[in-house]
Amino acid sequence: MSDYVLVAAIDLGTTYSGWACSFRHEYKTDPKKIFTMQWNTGNHVSLKAPTTLLIRPDGKTLEAFGYQAESRYAELADEGKHEDYYYFKRFKLILHNNMDLTKDTEISDSKGRKLLAMKVFSLSIRYLKDQLVTTVNGRMDGKLAPSDIRWVLTIPAIWNDKAKQFMRKAAEQAGIDGDLLSLALEPEVASIFCQLQETVVVGERKNSAELLLKPGDKYMVLDAGGGTVDITVHEIEKGGRLREVHRATGGDWGGTKVDDAFAEIMVELIGVKVLKTFKKKNVEDHLDFLRDFELKKRDFVADKDTRTSLRLPASLGLCLQEIEGISLQEKSAKSKFKDDIQIATDKMKISASLMRDIFKKPVSRIVQHVLEMFENEDLGGTGTILMVGGFSESDVLQKAIREHFPNKRVITPFEAGLVVLKGAVVFGHDPNIMRGRVCKYSYGVETMQMFNPIMHPLDKMIVINQVPYCSDLFDKHVEIGQMVLCGEPQVSRTYGPLHDRQRILPIVVYASSNKSPLLVTDESCKKLGKIMVHSPNTHVPLHERGVEVTLTFSGTEIEVQAKEETTGKITRSTIEFLG
Repeated sequence: MSDYVLVAAIDLGTTYSGWACSFRHEYKTDPKKIFTMQWNTGNHVSLKAPTTLLIRPDGKTLEAFGYQAESRYAELADEGKHEDYYYFKRFKLILHNNMDLTKDTEISDSKGRKLLAMKVFSLSIRYLKDQLVTTVNGRMDGKLAPSDIRWVLTIPAIWNDKAKQFMRKAAEQAGIDGDLLSLALEPEVASIFCQLQETVVVGERKNSAELLLKPGDKYMVLDAGGGTVDITVHEIEKGGRLREVHRATGGDWGGTKVDDAFAEIMVELIGVKVLKTFKKKNVEDHLDFLRDFELKKRDFVADKDTRTSLRLPASLGLCLQEIEGISLQEKSAKSKFKDDIQIATDKMKISASLMRDIFKKPVSRIVQHVLEMFENEDLGGTGTILMVGGFSESDVLQKAIREHFPNKRVITPFEAGLVVLKGAVVFGHDPNIMRGRVCKYSYGVETMQMFNPIMHPLDKMIVINQVPYCSDLFDKHVEIGQMVLCGEPQVSRTYGPLHDRQRILPIVVYASSNKSPLLVTDESCKKLGKIMVHSPNTHVPLHERGVEVTLTFSGTEIEVQAKEETTGKITRSTIEFLG
């Protein structure tokens, strides 16, 4: 990967997606010179496109992505031709904490029809990849060869190992060479880009000559996106390398929770049957209504008492009239929202207090989690909260963080929704900037030991050649919360065959949310995968046929190395998480 021309980054988000790139020669002179795609919605230019996918009836061919997918689906619906198409929105959340994820996992589209999740993700990545390459080639003489591009794909740091590997395989299925692909953890790359920033930040003016973050700074990264919220703590060491101080935590408290709260209000106000009919018969009006709420949600200011005005499609009122024989004004006047929602012919006006309530649940959950994190002694000396991600642009969330943490410097960079994407480009040019990470789990290898009646459960005792052993033991290599150096081997352990005729030694790796589980059958343990090491030298004494096993953590993947003591032969493999 050392010989490249361009770094290309893809951010496939829950609600919005985009791509960015920079040439190697330009990065050397100006690391901040990064090209990002701008998307035309028809009414305005957007920095990202909605993560919306329209697939043809064959279930294999992409029809459209982003705003084009929404518009095309509306056109098909008007013509009555949309029923056989697959329409996916906000599908990324299926990967969050899904321990049952496999290559064969299926997801449902808006009508409940299922396709392989791998196909949906790979088609999305392929579209963004092809658009990026086409755009770059159209702006230069000649064309880039596939080997000229170093690819970076962003992923939430709170994802488990299965989800991370799923994204890698989806990218490879989309036509990206795995040897030219890096996975980047979103809070990390946000930190990386903010080290370069010399700008005016929202809510706090900085001297234009002063960096937002500099060596010695210890700060919390609050990466609030549409689906998930990633929170971790970093420290910048001398030379600009990053060290993770606290492992990434968080949850699905992103901006989509605001949309969910608004949807619940609409259900209470108008009713499930009316809304389903409206959505089915008036696809374009429904999309326009949601887009309008998305724009007003972004612009809502927490401490203003003005009402938020939404364009109300006439077709919604007609649906209500046909089904219940009542107008929207009459329906609203009889509801519990009569004081908070005003209905005019073509407008819905929502009170500021109700809008604040719509934000309340996800914002409160984020604030509570940050409060709990600051109780950890490892966070001592953390004086800054860096807010990045699309949801961090919300005035409501910003004000809540500043109100609850008045003694912290709260920074929201300009265009916070693009910080992760731009940081991924910088990471692609300098992938060694991360020095150390904190383990999210304890990792170990399944093994057997001589049975100890004091320590070992009786039901795990097995007898081999008249010798009692305890099976299913968890032999810990690294512990949850432990700092590991990126890309460097950790503790080595030696394992051996149990009898003279054993020619293959399975190395089975497990992860646990406990510090030191005794058994791999503990409910906290999850099997990650295994590699098979051949040990054919049966003429060598059993005690000399050991295999030295080392785990290496790169941040997004785990490499297992097994070295046979008698021959020196080394077997290397990355863990296969998806089965």
